[in-house]
Amino acid sequence: MSILSERMGLLSMTQLSLRNVDPKVLQEFKRFVLNKHGKLRGALSEEVTNALKFYLEFNNKHPYANLQKNLEKPRKKHIRLLLSLYYFDGDLITDRVLNKFIRDLGVVSKPTIRDYTNFALAFLWEEHVDRRTNPVTVYYSIRKDVIKEFLKKHGVEVEEKEPEKEEEKSEIRVEQKPKGIVIESDNGNGKEPTSEISEYAAERYEAGDSLEEIKDKIEEFGVPMSKRTLRSLIRKKLREEGGV
Repeated sequence: MSILSERMGLLSMTQLSLRNVDPKVLQEFKRFVLNKHGKLRGALSEEVTNALKFYLEFNNKHPYANLQKNLEKPRKKHIRLLLSLYYFDGDLITDRVLNKFIRDLGVVSKPTIRDYTNFALAFLWEEHVDRRTNPVTVYYSIRKDVIKEFLKKHGVEVEEKEPEKEEEKSEIRVEQKPKGIVIESDNGNGKEPTSEISEYAAERYEAGDSLEEIKDKIEEFGVPMSKRTLRSLIRKKLREEGGV
């Protein structure tokens, strides 16, 4: 029997007591161990332990590396998230509302949601955990003074809200548009979308929203728009960003 045949035999005979492992990945891992140690018995469990340790260490450090990077050079979506937190009405915010704020930015992948959550937690205090709910609900207080200072450091000034008068409550809907979107009029011929609305429409399109959903949302901001115009607007914005 050749050395190669002997090694292939060892690869097929040695069993790892884990179920539902991808057989191709497991075979490659066994080949790696065999090439490194010249045997599988004893060495396989050692290398599995090393692999698990490396995986845990990497995943424990990686989010914090991203957090440091995002705190030093926040993106537009990080700024928008902080603005949502700053203008949130209420003494406490739940983890579910925080998750919704993040998803409203167009963030969909679990690793990216985790990064944005870690970023937001730098500006929150955990106040209470309600274990009676399923899943449990975490309540946070918002460190608005820290958010304000951070935004100022990165060139964003926040506007202090004045106490609402009873007769002004009908205007609340206008204040609920995404932060950063400004609507401008054009010499009395209606209202035109600014670059901020173009960016918003493109982001929602990339996040998977339909043209109808985006159209309805923009019209809530006071800008009537046909699907054809909206489609052209999105395509133009994506071309500018190199997206198409």
